Amino acid sequence: MKNRNYFLIFIFACCSGVVCTAEGQNKNKHYIKNRIMTTEDGNSFREKVLYYDIFGKHTETVQVGASPQGKDLLFTFGYDILDRPVGESLPLPDGNRNYYGDEYYYSGCVYGNSSLNRIRESYGPGAAWRDNGKSIKTEYLVNADSGDLSCAEFRAEDNGEDVRLIRSGLYAAGELSVARTTDE
Repeated sequence: MKNRNYFLIFIFACCSGVVCTAEGQNKNKHYIKNRIMTTEDGNSFREKVLYYDIFGKHTETVQVGASPQGKDLLFTFGYDILDRPVGESLPLPDGNRNYYGDEYYYSGCVYGNSSLNRIRESYGPGAAWRDNGKSIKTEYLVNADSGDLSCAEFRAEDNGEDVRLIRSGLYAAGELSVARTTDE
């Protein structure tokens, strides 16, 4: 019975949404610390700490003392239920999520409903993007034999002196993949 209680507590702790805040380097989190030396003697450097979750996903980056006021800058990264990256925050001084006065202080993306993990829509940071439907939209199509999605096929001909391109018709419909991107 005692083991069962510990197991239930463990399951509850794993399933509850734990909110993480920005902290300095933490021995209880997986991290990689980078130092870029700015002097030959090594006394001056820029420091960056990259934090990872228990599955190895990059969740935060802290640039130590990187703001003009000497405060740490926090960048957070979000993932969807399929572990695909879906967002990245603007730099947050000392992890202050209200710094910009905007609930959308991060960029985001929406994936299509296929197993190819292709991004269908991308948003920049800021409510102006989200509230007004301003996004970069991508459609994944195939070519057609007429209209905007038709594509000419060329072949190279070498007569020994010159190389010429000769149009040999159109690609057959469905032969080429097309990505149509519309910005805002």
